[in-house]
Formats: sequence, C-alpha cells, structure tokens
Amino acid sequence: MKATDVEKILDVVNAFNNEKDYYGLLGVILDKMMELTAADAGTLYVVEGRVLHFRIVRNKTLGLHRNVNDANDMPPIVLDEDNIVNVSAYVAIHNEIVSIDDVYSDARFNFAGTKKYDAATGYHSHSMLVFPLTAATETETEVIGVIQLINSIDSRTGAIRSFKGIIEPSILPALAKVSAAPLANMLYIKRLTETLIERERIRNELAIAQSIQSSVLPHVFPERKEFDIYAFMRPAKEVGGDFYDFFFIGENTLAVVMADVSGKGVPAALFMVIAKALIKNNACGGKSPAEVFETVNKALCENNDANMFVTAFMGYVDLRSGRFVYVNAGHNPPLIRRGVGNYEFFQTKCSFVLAGFEGIPYKEEDTILRPGDRLYLYTDGVTEAMNKDGALYSDPRLLEAVNQYKHHSPRELLASVKNDVDAFVGDVEQADDMTMLSLEIK
Repeated sequence: MKATDVEKILDVVNAFNNEKDYYGLLGVILDKMMELTAADAGTLYVVEGRVLHFRIVRNKTLGLHRNVNDANDMPPIVLDEDNIVNVSAYVAIHNEIVSIDDVYSDARFNFAGTKKYDAATGYHSHSMLVFPLTAATETETEVIGVIQLINSIDSRTGAIRSFKGIIEPSILPALAKVSAAPLANMLYIKRLTETLIERERIRNELAIAQSIQSSVLPHVFPERKEFDIYAFMRPAKEVGGDFYDFFFIGENTLAVVMADVSGKGVPAALFMVIAKALIKNNACGGKSPAEVFETVNKALCENNDANMFVTAFMGYVDLRSGRFVYVNAGHNPPLIRRGVGNYEFFQTKCSFVLAGFEGIPYKEEDTILRPGDRLYLYTDGVTEAMNKDGALYSDPRLLEAVNQYKHHSPRELLASVKNDVDAFVGDVEQADDMTMLSLEIK
C-alpha cells in the first residue's frame, strides 16, 4: 500500500472520530467517499435485519443534500435472492464491489428507478461504483451498509469518467472497513438505546396494567359484625391470571369467588378481567351459583381462539341463616374449619373448568356455616410453589400451615401462610400467581 493510500485512510479515520451524531456520521462517510472518488452524487444505505434502508443522499449538480428516514419517501429494499437485479441489494447480499461504466447500457442490473429519477430531475447517471460497508463479528463478516456513487468527474476536463482506476483496488476495501467501524459502533448504540427505550415503554405499560388489574380486585375489606374477610393476590409476572372477589347480592348475601386463568402474563390478565366481570354481573343479576357458571362458561367459550380456561370456586353465604351454596369448576378444594377444630379439605363435587366446552352443567352443593367457622380459598400457585430441589409446597404442607396458624385472624392467617410459602421456596423465582382468601363467620 502506498504512502498516499495510508494518508487517505488516516484522513478518513480523523474525520469519523469527531462525529457523534448518527446522521452526521452517515453524511461524513458518504462525503469522504465522494471526495476520494470525485463522485458527483452518492447514496448511503444501512442494513437492518434483511432490509436495506435509504438514509443519506447527495447530488452536487442538483444541489441535493438530505437525510431520508421516512419509508414513504424512499421505500426500503428487501434483501432476498429475488431482488438481486437491484445493484445495491446484490452488493449487500453478496458482499461484492460493483463498478459500472455506463448505467444505461448495463444489462446485468435493473436501473429502472435510476432512469425514472433522471427523467424527473434532468440528471444523467452514467458511471457507478457500489460497494459494501462491512464489520467483523465473532463468526463472520457482516454487511452493515452499502454506498452507491454516481458519475466520477475529471477535475481537469469536467467530463464524466469511469470509477475504475480512481482508487487502487486494494485500498477501497480498507476504506470501506474503516468507514464501517464507527458506523457499526453507532448502530449498536442506536439499536441498544432503542431496545432500552422499548423495554422501558413496555415496563411502564405493564406497570399501568398492573395498577389497573390491582384496582379491579377489591382492596377494602369491610368491618362487619357477621363476618371477617381478607384476601390478596401476588402475580408471578407484572400481571397475572388469578383473581379473587367478594361482593354483596342484596343486603344479606355475601358472594366469594376464587379463580385461576390458564397461563400467565398479559393474555391471562385480559381473560381474567373478562371472567371476573361476567361472574359478578351474572351473580348480581339474580342467578344462582350454578346458573352463573353455566352462563359464564357459554360466554367465555365464544371466540376463545387461544383455548384458555378458568378454574373457579364460588359460593353465596346467607348471613342470616349461615347457608352456604357453592359450586366448583375444576378448582382446588377449599379448606374449612368448623368452630375451634382443625382445618380440613372441604370435599366438593368438582365440575369441569370454565371456557372448556359449551353446555357443561354445573352442580351446586350447600352446607351451613356457623359462628366460628372459617373458609380458606386459594389457587395452585400456593400448593405448587417449588423450591430449589424441585419439591412442591403441596396440599399436606398447606394443611399443616393453616392449622399452625388457625387461631389467627383472616389477615394474619394469609400473611403467615405467605411467609411460610416464601420460606419454603427460598430464592427460587415465583413461577405462578399466588392468591388466597380467608372468611370467618362471626
């Protein structure tokens, strides 16, 4: 390599070192390449994924000097083998340098766009040099951009000449690599910044979704002489599919609900909001627990393309008589404590889940809840919580825990069970939503 060639490379490097703006750097790269080749016009494309984006255009004759970041202004070029008639796409795909002496007589590539541009502006494209900007990765050389130069001008005569011989064949790849290095770094920073901004946007949206979902669940626990109630839900992700609910039907009937939507995250949360609203609306509309589940099941089955389902337990407590009418749609059996005795699993007839199949009948059962009796409802995020050894918290461990804290108030009981589950799991990340509700009849 000649000393003058080294000087050209150093000159390019110095020009790039002072530029920190993305479009500013692209402009400097194109300007330097046009200067070194005496090009009258030039275009710089950036490769993003499998698409070639038009970013910078220069044309001295037409006085054109602008950035292009609007796809409607200059549509991107898809990089596939069907599109190699486009010279810039060919260069990007094959990582080759292409020099053309006469665009209008070239039969290898399709220059319909160039000819249309010339006809619209009065310009005449003649000679062309197209070469890739490449950056080395750990495994391969990646094309990150393409420069297209048009019409090298002889400074003595002003005539258009071929690009061949303007730059030594050995120096052009070196110049391209020197140009690509700062571009690769800036593209990395640009894409990383965009990724971080997108992550922050998603995080903010999920935080809003979490707040909305949390607001859907009741957080005011009434102080009543007839009963004491408390509940909580902790999602495995920002939002979850578990839900609890309690509400009055008339003046003397308290409804309690515990449910678990299949899956986790945003899809489950959306399905959860729909299911919760349907259950409450139908219950408050005067339907019995079985009628509520039959109506909700039919509604949820409609347009359920995601094949999601809900396990749910719901019961109505008549606060005057203590009669508790309940229905179970594939949910974990509650625990019940009679008087001052121990908790035990409340054996219920388990019907099919909600949103599984249309036309499923749901069977009601009933019992009497007397003063001192307690119910503990939960989702499988409690019993299936897993520790580092792969062991589940399990039904027996839950039964042992609630009996250990059986004299606690509903609020204290849930806090104690939650702490017991957390101690069992340790540092293992929560895998499923965890939801509990405790009701004491006074």
